[in-house]
Amino acid sequence: MPKKENFYENQKVRQWWIWLIVVTINMLFIFGFIQQIILGQPLGDKPIDNTILILLTILVFFFFLLLSTCSLKTRITKKWIYIKYFPFHWVYKSYKREKITKIEIIKYDPIREFGGWGIRTGFFRKRMVYNISGKQGILVEFENGKKIIIGTRKAEEISKILKKP
Repeated sequence: MPKKENFYENQKVRQWWIWLIVVTINMLFIFGFIQQIILGQPLGDKPIDNTILILLTILVFFFFLLLSTCSLKTRITKKWIYIKYFPFHWVYKSYKREKITKIEIIKYDPIREFGGWGIRTGFFRKRMVYNISGKQGILVEFENGKKIIIGTRKAEEISKILKKP
């Protein structure tokens, strides 16, 4: 990867309401695990099977860890655009700028257009989006008609860089 970068951004999940939901669900399962497995006091009149409770607690905790490590890294140089959506991409995906026909900053609605945040495709697979939060992104259109949107929190900074020759 080239050493000289014009732009670098590292985004993480920061929406308080997502963390509130995930932490609350985790706490409920941990409470249930402690109550039923460690203390031996069944939860409610019809308690869940211990094996299922253990598996669900592990699954919910795994989702918390996944969300904690999730990051979207964007690098832009004069010749390349790199993106890595960790932990789904272990190496950067790279796109040659000479194969790009159009690049611009756009506003979009992640829920209406893509069903939320993450690595998503638009309806009828016309576009691919990589985003963690927000409603701004870099629209990249390629010679072959493929389009991707890379979410960003630094739209103004990218806009200045894209205007430079």
